[in-house]
Amino acid sequence: MRAVILTIGDELLSGITVNTNASFIAGRLTELGIRVARILALPDSEEAIVEALHTAIQDSELTVLTGGLGPTRDDVTQKALCRFFHCGLVFRQDVWDAIVDRFRRMGRDLPESNRVQAEVPEIAEILPNPRGTAPGLYFKHDGRLLFALPGVPYEMKAMMADSVLPRLERLPRSRSVHFHNIHTAGISESGLADLLDGFYARFPETGLAFLPSLSGVTLRLMAEDAPGRPGADLLERARAFVLKKAGEWRYGEKNDTLEQVTGNLLIQKGLSLSVAESCTGGLLSHKLTQIPGSSAYLNRTIVAYSNQAKKDLLGVPASLLEKYGAVSRETAAAMAEGVRKDSGTDLGLSVTGIAGPGGGTVEKPVGLVFTGVSDGARTLVEENRFIQDREVNKERSAYAALNLLRRFVLGKI
Repeated sequence: MRAVILTIGDELLSGITVNTNASFIAGRLTELGIRVARILALPDSEEAIVEALHTAIQDSELTVLTGGLGPTRDDVTQKALCRFFHCGLVFRQDVWDAIVDRFRRMGRDLPESNRVQAEVPEIAEILPNPRGTAPGLYFKHDGRLLFALPGVPYEMKAMMADSVLPRLERLPRSRSVHFHNIHTAGISESGLADLLDGFYARFPETGLAFLPSLSGVTLRLMAEDAPGRPGADLLERARAFVLKKAGEWRYGEKNDTLEQVTGNLLIQKGLSLSVAESCTGGLLSHKLTQIPGSSAYLNRTIVAYSNQAKKDLLGVPASLLEKYGAVSRETAAAMAEGVRKDSGTDLGLSVTGIAGPGGGTVEKPVGLVFTGVSDGARTLVEENRFIQDREVNKERSAYAALNLLRRFVLGKI
């Protein structure tokens, strides 16, 4: 099966919004063995959408469209779909009732403009939207399938999982592709490439992709079924090889996240944690508390941004700050020890650095970050140099602290 992905919105073409919907949908379709033939970004133009639909239907068996289903004047996807399928709009009471109920549960007044979202193409099957007001739409046309989904990413993702992928999984497949993700942290893409030298010669029928992100590098394995050659078997042999070679750098597989894996380790070991952060401004705490059940191990977090806060809240000596500075191994160690001692937890975790864009010097450049961990018996501090922009430096600093904690709990350092 071939697919075309259409993403609609002037903001996608102007650079205001990054087109994450297209990459997400393409990834999910590829995992089902569906070949994505084309991805198009379109303006909020009825003419452009209709023209793209004609081409998509001719070139593929599946079209997935996102955007333009909202209640404002620039949302023209409904009209374009009606033109393409030569049908009219009908008011759906069930859709309107769901919109009314959503606003009621949020305790908000319902604008009259939302009523247009209950007017849908008469031949469409309604796909419920558990996270928003715009319903999804499902069409069958001459053996072709078309899904129209909202452009809001978290709404689209929920509807892909609930309504789109289950339908596609039931279809006969001419191509079966197997994927497996192995996640690493604390090592570069090139460093992993060196560790995995010889992979392609050993597994010529298995694909290997290196996918860097702010949390680390994901290794994605891919193998396709062929007569007498199950892709799953190929994948498992390659997986065992990669896991062995990646060693301590790997922290998880499939959909694991670094914060989730680290939290599970704390639960398994029965350890409690407190956090002291400076340059990340609460981001590290946010990542820890994103995990349901994190209260089982996380006691408290302190954002000690200023030197005065480090002294008052964490007990960092003024003499230490004067001698070494807020961004130093010594201060990171004192922060980890101070928050652990003050909270009475098993572990203390700290991060301090220069996020930028200002504040750096020759000796301490922007992106210099120290992360520390202490259990009372010993304290370890690691130095990192991220040399990126402020947002990236903060993200990488938070993940560096989590990875330090993970390795410390595992006894790898």
